[in-house]
Amino acid sequence: MNNFPIILAGSGNSVPFLNSRYNHNGFKNGLDPKLESVIKGNYSIGLNNFFQYGCDTTFTSFVDASFYEDNYKALSALPLIIGKLSPELKRHEHDITHPNTMLFKKSNRYNGKESFSKGIYSTQLVGLFALSIAITLGFKEIYLLGYDGCEVNGQTHFYQGVIDLNKKIDLMVNKKKVGDREVWRGIGKKQTKKGERFKTSTYNKPDNLNKIWFKPFKDLKDIKIYNVSSKSKIELFEKIDYDAFYSKVTNNYIDQNKAREDFKNIIEKLK
Repeated sequence: MNNFPIILAGSGNSVPFLNSRYNHNGFKNGLDPKLESVIKGNYSIGLNNFFQYGCDTTFTSFVDASFYEDNYKALSALPLIIGKLSPELKRHEHDITHPNTMLFKKSNRYNGKESFSKGIYSTQLVGLFALSIAITLGFKEIYLLGYDGCEVNGQTHFYQGVIDLNKKIDLMVNKKKVGDREVWRGIGKKQTKKGERFKTSTYNKPDNLNKIWFKPFKDLKDIKIYNVSSKSKIELFEKIDYDAFYSKVTNNYIDQNKAREDFKNIIEKLK
């Protein structure tokens, strides 16, 4: 496994997609076919809603319990999910957590190989959480897709233009409705007393991406991290374009079912 790369598939608008593949139901299988083939043929982690608007990945990762609740039905069909153990999901563990889901406690520090036992860094962004997991699993060559930390061409997420940002869902606790919530809370901007602000709070303080949040990964030995986003606000890793990415990463025809079992075995040993 260490001889292969892993792709971390985020949803920043720098991810290449095809406008011609929009349809009335939303954004389905809209990735550039070349990128879709490379992701499917390699070890990969899909971040949050990438599973709906991108393509199949080895597993899906999340840190926000509301993401799990909002997408509860759709997530039941995925082969593997690895996320943060939060009070909300722990409280409902036997009621709403699917068998395909592995939950781990968070940590405010990077714990290296002990991440699965001591806590995974960090839940500030799912991109940090997934990066910690990839390194802990033993990968030495990591490619970050859609790790923009900013708007690209006026959008924060590549599927931003084809979703209803005002959509709400009913929240149910013990089969009783307790209110509703916006489903796409972290996407785009909102008007506040301080002016227009990104809904993803970290985007409002881009310097912190480099000085605080991603800093623990800056000087890791024997690990190469590529940021495949030329406009990204994350400046700590070598930036490459998609032509360079395709020259470095080809379809390795990874058996994804076997990959998931391998991951589970590694995690079990490290817990």
